[in-house]
Amino acid sequence: MQLFFLHTVNLINTHRKSLTYALGGIVLVLIAWYSYREYRMSQIQQASIAYYHLTHASNTDLYAHQKFVDHHPNTIFTVFSWMKMAQIYHEKHDFDKADESLQHATKLVSDPGLKSLLQLRMAKVALSAGKPQRAIDLLHSIHGSYLQNSRAMTESDALSKLHQYDQAYSLLLDLEKNIRAELSDKPSQEIFTFSQIIAAKKNQLQSFLPSY
Repeated sequence: MQLFFLHTVNLINTHRKSLTYALGGIVLVLIAWYSYREYRMSQIQQASIAYYHLTHASNTDLYAHQKFVDHHPNTIFTVFSWMKMAQIYHEKHDFDKADESLQHATKLVSDPGLKSLLQLRMAKVALSAGKPQRAIDLLHSIHGSYLQNSRAMTESDALSKLHQYDQAYSLLLDLEKNIRAELSDKPSQEIFTFSQIIAAKKNQLQSFLPSY
């Protein structure tokens, strides 16, 4: 035991300078990490307060949201503001700007669920802009099972725009099976309403499908 202790002491003395630099480097990294974390927390806190005032203002418009994202370029509230801008542009039928706003939001997001929602909204914007193939491409770029029902319905709408009525109807049939299963497992007004929308879309497509 004594020999081991003496060997350890000698080893430390031999490499004292290197160990000092290494420990100093670790301390500096920890200080930098803590400072950055505090800075980010301060940024998020400031953005949350600003976003609260933004959403509770009586005259919130595109200019106000643009000013917000310029001053707070990288927080979750920035994402929400880009999404709101996309909605406003969509209502104004400025689909290019709506798409651009959603792309800005997507670049700030790492959460797969939120990213899927943004891609779904981009697909719906593309559909409104008369770009059904782009809508389908965006829907197919969504990974996992996020928002499956909404994705299927949006893709069915896009296929209808491309006059691919058979595929559109087939998607609705599969979607209807899923919805019926969900209704039997966990009934809700939202799922019931969704099933009614599917039925209405099927009726619309049937006029293009004499075989059904």
